[in-house]
Amino acid sequence: MLSTGRDERRRADAAAAATRERLDAEAASRRAELLAEVGRLEQRRAALHAELERTARPVAAAPGSLRGLARERIRAHLRRHATL
Repeated sequence: MLSTGRDERRRADAAAAATRERLDAEAASRRAELLAEVGRLEQRRAALHAELERTARPVAAAPGSLRGLARERIRAHLRRHATL
């Protein structure tokens, strides 16, 4: 009876060890996948940041735009009043 109990215990321990090893392998695989994804995301962020820096400069108002017309009216007004 004791030998039967020992055998059952050994089988249960072996099954638990196999389950732990499988779960550890899955966790290691998932960790590697996540680290690779983080690396890709960091590279993408760096590329987007560089693109933003490259294109982040003031944009001139288009000729005939409302802003351009307003600016010209203000300049003309200032020229008229500066000579008085």
